[in-house]
Amino acid sequence: MSLYQILFRIIIRLMFFATANFTYLFQTMLYRAFQNVRMCLLNCDISAGDHCDAEA
Repeated sequence: MSLYQILFRIIIRLMFFATANFTYLFQTMLYRAFQNVRMCLLNCDISAGDHCDAEA
């Protein structure tokens, strides 16, 4: 095996792990945002013009 092949395999592996971790983080962020919006809708009377904090 040449040095180029070894480097190529390492890069592919790193890219795969980075993609998997990024996908997980992105899903977690989306889920949290969705939970915040849902809590906001449940807790606030929107017709009265109340505004919710996103950190609820």
